[in-house]
Amino acid sequence: MGIVVSSLVYPFMLLWIGFGVGHVILGQTVSVNYPLLAIDCINVVLGFLSFHGLGRSTAAGREIAAPVLRWLPIYWLLIAAAAWRALWQLHSAPFLWEKTPHSPAEGLPSTAALQADGRVHRNSWPEPMISASSLPITSRSRPL
Repeated sequence: MGIVVSSLVYPFMLLWIGFGVGHVILGQTVSVNYPLLAIDCINVVLGFLSFHGLGRSTAAGREIAAPVLRWLPIYWLLIAAAAWRALWQLHSAPFLWEKTPHSPAEGLPSTAALQADGRVHRNSWPEPMISASSLPITSRSRPL
């Protein structure tokens, strides 16, 4: 849940930091809370460094160049845009599933062949598999 919320809030945090830094540069110190601005900037820098460090530690022997670090703010903005898009789609089209198109795996029958046999239709999905043992205890009051 934290990654979702942080993805949605990230653009607003950047606006807040930009607003604060802009007021400091222009000398309008009345509306700037310096300690909060400093904490925000430190959190963002430490977040970038920890994300980069985690990526370096899980690279499994591959080297990640330091210039990647300068692209992290843009990467996080793209993640934020995807999160806002997903939130909008959750509201506007909750049952939409955008699959990545790819060619079928080798050795499997094609969708066209399955459609010709009548085993699948264009918008098919698996039927739910619920057995009596997987139902909640409260459902035992109803007949199966």
